Amino acid sequence: RCVGNIAFIEYPFTEQSDINNKMHGIVIDWLSEVAQKFRITQDSYSLAGYLYYLILSKCKNIHRTKLQLYGIVALDIASKVEEDHNFTSLADWRYISDNGYSEEEISDAQKTVLRTLNCIVMLPSISRFINVFVQEYNITDPKKTALMHYLGNVAMMYQVFPEYPSYVVAEVCFTMVVNDVDFVPQYYEPYVTCFAELR
Repeated sequence: RCVGNIAFIEYPFTEQSDINNKMHGIVIDWLSEVAQKFRITQDSYSLAGYLYYLILSKCKNIHRTKLQLYGIVALDIASKVEEDHNFTSLADWRYISDNGYSEEEISDAQKTVLRTLNCIVMLPSISRFINVFVQEYNITDPKKTALMHYLGNVAMMYQVFPEYPSYVVAEVCFTMVVNDVDFVPQYYEPYVTCFAELR
């Protein structure tokens, strides 16, 4: 129950008066470029998107100049959770942000995030659910799997997630690509409206 409360993203972000949806899309898109540069996995990137939106939901009045900071903190934490060979340092994050933040600022932001989330950072991302569906329905075509993850990334960029839970978004991404299996959405009504938005 405690984990559920912490993992719940309150959307729209009523506490954030200085930022708008377009800014989120820019940060999420930029994080995908950073993930590619540092060879961070899709699972880490997807979890980073979850953490980024969760941070905005839990922390009050984040200034627009700090969005990139919380984006790289989310990606750093996610990559440490998902990967056992992550060697990204504070200096790397400072460099990738074009020296926009000092190592001390990045470290302080990490502490703030971990404290706010009670160190609960192993969360059910879109990517994790897609991986479950792919395995459960024995989808062997890597192109189909890649397309599902791409749709998940688009959903994060345009705030389809977090408007809808990660599980529902993953269901939509799966059924948009795979239509030859007997798949019944668990939450039908949000699935239908989410499908319409992502399409």
